[in-house]
Amino acid sequence: MSAVEAGHTSNSVMEQVGPNIIHHVSNSDISHPIIHL
Repeated sequence: MSAVEAGHTSNSVMEQVGPNIIHHVSNSDISHPIIHL
């Protein structure tokens, strides 16, 4: 897999799970580092 393909895959995954992670984090710890990435 090329770097471009890997980057695209990573971005796609984050687009899919990002809102779920943010929702989970906001319920458990609003200052979690994931918010600052």
